[in-house]
Amino acid sequence: MKCTHYSGHVNYSAPEIISEETSTNQLIIDNNDYCGEGNFTEKAETWSLGCCLFYLVTKMDPFEGNVVKETKQNILKLKINRPKEPIDPVINSIIMKCFERDPAKRLDVKGIIKY
Repeated sequence: MKCTHYSGHVNYSAPEIISEETSTNQLIIDNNDYCGEGNFTEKAETWSLGCCLFYLVTKMDPFEGNVVKETKQNILKLKINRPKEPIDPVINSIIMKCFERDPAKRLDVKGIIKY
C-alpha cells in the first residue's frame, strides 16, 4: 500500500511524524507502512528540507543510526551527526532553523526563503 500523504525515508521524518507513529504503536518497517498523516504539515516538509541541505553540505544523513530505532531516537532527541569539517555558519543557521523541535516555532518554507 502506498500512502497518499506521506512517503519517504525515516531519516528525513520530522519528530512530530515519529512521535505520532510511536503514540499509535505502529512501526515503520519499509517506509510505506505508516502515513503519519495527522502531523504531516508544511513544517514537517521544512524539517525534511533541513535534512536535504545537511546531506548536500556534508554527504551524510543528520540523524543516521545503526538501526531504524536508533535513527528515530536521534531525531526525537535532536542528536545530530556532526561532520568532521565545519559547516558554513549561514548554512548551518538555516539548517538549524529547519531542525527546530517544536513545529510551531519552526520556520515554514516562506520563512526559510526570507531568512
